[in-house]
Amino acid sequence: MEIYIKILPLTWGMKTAGYKYLIAILVLALSLRIIFFTGADHSDSLLYYTYANEAAKGTFELTQNHFSSRIGLIYPQALVYRLFGVSEFTSNVLSLIISLAGIILIFYLGRMLFNEKTGLIAALLLSFYPLDVIFATRLLPDFPSAFFMALSVFFFLKAEKETKKAGFYFLSGLSWGIAYLIKEVSVILAFFFFAYAIYKRKFNKSYLLILLGFVLLLLVEFLYFYSGTGNPFFRHSQIESEEVSYLLESYSNYFTLPGMVSRLLFHWPFLILHDLHYGLFFAFIFIAAAYCIFNRKENSSILLIWIVSLMLYMNFGTLSLKNYIPIPITAKFLSIITFPCILLLAYFLGRDDKILKNAIAPSILALLFLSSIGFIHLSDERTIINEIKEAGNFIKNQDKEVYTDERTHMVLNYLSGFKDNKNIRDFNKFDLFAKDGKNILTDLKDKHDALIIANMGMIKGLPKLYRDIEFPEQLINPPKNWQLVKEFGKEDKKVLIYYAR
Repeated sequence: MEIYIKILPLTWGMKTAGYKYLIAILVLALSLRIIFFTGADHSDSLLYYTYANEAAKGTFELTQNHFSSRIGLIYPQALVYRLFGVSEFTSNVLSLIISLAGIILIFYLGRMLFNEKTGLIAALLLSFYPLDVIFATRLLPDFPSAFFMALSVFFFLKAEKETKKAGFYFLSGLSWGIAYLIKEVSVILAFFFFAYAIYKRKFNKSYLLILLGFVLLLLVEFLYFYSGTGNPFFRHSQIESEEVSYLLESYSNYFTLPGMVSRLLFHWPFLILHDLHYGLFFAFIFIAAAYCIFNRKENSSILLIWIVSLMLYMNFGTLSLKNYIPIPITAKFLSIITFPCILLLAYFLGRDDKILKNAIAPSILALLFLSSIGFIHLSDERTIINEIKEAGNFIKNQDKEVYTDERTHMVLNYLSGFKDNKNIRDFNKFDLFAKDGKNILTDLKDKHDALIIANMGMIKGLPKLYRDIEFPEQLINPPKNWQLVKEFGKEDKKVLIYYAR
């Protein structure tokens, strides 16, 4: 058969592996990720950049903050910093590489489970999937861990398909272990392996190699934490003492009967169907899932098991081993099922049905692509720290003391390549874990010949996350000797720069 791919109408026929189409898809994916470059935010990614920079310099120390224990993300990023220095590009190139690697991986998964056509459709879909494009250039653990979980499933299914390939089971376990070192929730991939064994009604002794590969990486973590803290289970202690206490305080509605019912039954469906990070994908993924449920095929059933086993725990599982603490809902957490969902949709669109392949599938692909570009453009993830960047450009040549909040100072420090301008000082520090005196505040009314940066996003936003956090009262009612010299942004994102005479 000759190679031919026609879009509108879409017909397929292949002779070779179709690598040139995969390369074209990768070029498209790279172009979109560069055009819609996201970069840092002032929250999670900022902490990972900071910890990675400290690790690159040899000054990194574990903290009570559970972000510091994700060594599978911090140390690879530290290596990038050591080799290439600190910049916006080097801070996010690791995420970009993993995102592109995910497109290659989903192609091979689709080809292995179904055929080359499905693999190419899946790669194309993932190349412009809004969630992946938006976060492909920001350092977060969710997407790298999802990639290594999918890689673990790939090696596992490859071992299942091929005889005398027990080594793939071990590689599956190692990949799973890497995913766990990046983000601890990756451990729930165990539910997929368990559900698969039940579905197949078999237990292969070689499955123990998966456990061996995972346990080896688990031992690496235990040894690392034991050498640094004396507690091999430090990471889990962090989660219990910090993340769980934060959730109990910040998501108290989860622990009322109406709130719990709403959280468990409605929140994920609501998020999936209205959040722009998913575009229109899930509307068609649900259709594809319904088709596969009523037209059961061996490998599509595996994808359904993969999705359902993980989502059941994400929705009904607990974050704590001591108490029932539901996992908080946020858009990026759903990256954990990106691969099986995209594959399921690709399988549905690639069916050899005349009407589907000549009209319906091309229309769906065109609709998803065009709408995804719109949703990606509408996302505010790319502009989160724009106002702080502008403020940083304004003050960098100012020979005066500058006072700002702790978080904005961290962003400015990151933007400078962690050069830590000594002229910039915090007017507040907040310690979530302190029993008393969580806040250290600087009285700004006595400051003269100094610049004050009032980041309204921090002043108004952080108290919603940390109810105990405080800011100097002068930021709300500026003293008469303060002169507004610069203003960036609008509404709640305003960054105001005052000169205290």
